[in-house]
Parts: sequence; C-alpha cells; structure tokens
Amino acid sequence: MKFEIKHWIDGGVLFSIETESLKLAVEAAVKNGANLRGANLAEANLNGADLRGANLRGANLAGANLAEANLAEANLAGANLAGANLRGANLAEANLNGANLVGAYLSGAYLRGAQGLEKFPIQIGAHKHWLITTQDGKLKIGCHVYSFAQWEKHADAIGEKEGYSPLDIKIYKLHIAHIRKVSELLWKAKDLAQRQQREAGADGNPETSAPAKEGA
Repeated sequence: MKFEIKHWIDGGVLFSIETESLKLAVEAAVKNGANLRGANLAEANLNGADLRGANLRGANLAGANLAEANLAEANLAGANLAGANLRGANLAEANLNGANLVGAYLSGAYLRGAQGLEKFPIQIGAHKHWLITTQDGKLKIGCHVYSFAQWEKHADAIGEKEGYSPLDIKIYKLHIAHIRKVSELLWKAKDLAQRQQREAGADGNPETSAPAKEGA
C-alpha cells in the first residue's frame, strides 16, 4: 500500500513509500533522512515508532499516538502536539521550543536534556473541565489561563460566571491547590536535575543517555 506524508498547510508530498502502515512509512522517512518539517501526522498511530533525530519542526501531531516512541534528539520545535499521547516516549535532547503541548499525555516520558520544557505540563481530568499547566507555569481550566495566584484569588468569581455550583467551585479550588503543590515539587525536581547535569558536564563526566529501544 502506498503511503504519502504531506505538508499540513499546502498538501505537498514530503515522502512516499509502498509499505504496510503509516508508522512504517514515517520510520522509513526518518531512516532515509527525509525532511518532515510541517508534516501532517495528526491522529497518526506511531506507537513505539523509532523517530530518533527526526526533523518534525512545525509538524501537526495533534492527537497522535506516540506512546513509547523514540524521539530522542528529534526537532519538534513549533510542532502541534496538543492532545498527543507521549506516554513513556523517549524525548531525551529533543527540541520542543515553541511546541504546543496542551493536553499532551507525558506520563513516564523521558525528558532529560529536552529543550523548551522549562515547566513541563501537568494535568488533572476533573468532572467539568481539565486542569492543565502551561509551559510558562500558569494554569488553564477550560478556556481560562491564569497564574496560580490569580486562580486562588478569583476562582469563586470565575466559577460563578461559568455556571459552576458552589460544590463545583469548592472541588475545583481543591484541585487548584493540589496541582499547584504537585507542579512546584516536580518543576523544582527538574530544575535540580538540570543543575546537576550541568555540573556533571562541567566536571567532564559523560552524561547518561536514555536506554536505546530494542531493535533500534
């Protein structure tokens, strides 16, 4: 079966191949050094794909399944990864500057050395709207994005405006307090790990790489 990987804006063909699945087509493109900048891979099933070093700058990967994928050293700058499943993915040394990670699932992802994740996203699926932290350290609930301090100050007013019941507001205020504590703990741990990594590099010690995927 022939698979074509096209640009998400102009529809131009970036790579084509006769193979058995889109996953194999994308892996072949990467293996052959194809430039997949701006590729339209929204909703693609790339579970476990070996995409190490891929150029996916500005690609549309919204809703894609990238669980357990090897994206080490991949260029994902400006890519749309909204809602993507990145569970257990290897993103070591990947370039994520400007990438849209709203709603992306990053549980178990390996992020050592990844660029552009100063505040990696944390999310809670609550009973009305999701709570998702942003890359600049703010909190998004529904369509509202504010700092934690602003949420704590104005949660009642925003909740009432959105038609939340008093019980809904009480529950969401608990969620806000919880995700703030969790984010502070995790982000501080990441900052410490990065500082230790820089210090180890300054001492001339080799950095530990993520384990290679089997069969890679």
